[in-house]
Amino acid sequence: PGGAGEVEAKMDIIAGLQNKNNAEAYQLLLMLEEGSAARQRLAALRSVILYKPQLGRRITDKLDKLDLSKYKDSMRPLIERDMEELRTLIERKGV
Repeated sequence: PGGAGEVEAKMDIIAGLQNKNNAEAYQLLLMLEEGSAARQRLAALRSVILYKPQLGRRITDKLDKLDLSKYKDSMRPLIERDMEELRTLIERKGV
């Protein structure tokens, strides 16, 4: 169950997808500055994959380049798990 931050992140993403082209929207989604924000963005990306599966490859490429060393040791395993769940969803969508 998502908290208020996740709901806000999803609303930002939906607005981005409605008002911007796909490249700008996916870049908006992946501005990951701090651990909790990163997890909220990753959770919100699940919704994006459901409605914009064509972004899956670009999102996967961005995830592969994400530097996890900037996150606290306590957050890193959680972010890694979220990333793996997102990759699995992308694979299931056949992207």
